[in-house]
Amino acid sequence: MVPKMASSEEVEIEAKVKGHEGKLTSVVVEVRNKPKNGQLLAIGTQ
Repeated sequence: MVPKMASSEEVEIEAKVKGHEGKLTSVVVEVRNKPKNGQLLAIGTQ
């Protein structure tokens, strides 16, 4: 379940490259609530 956010809230998006192998790249993207305590709102990997 994804928490609802007010449209006026700020978020911080951080993307990290985890590795490369040939033409493949592994990344992780984290979305955190910026004004509060940095609560993790979403995480995605590919």
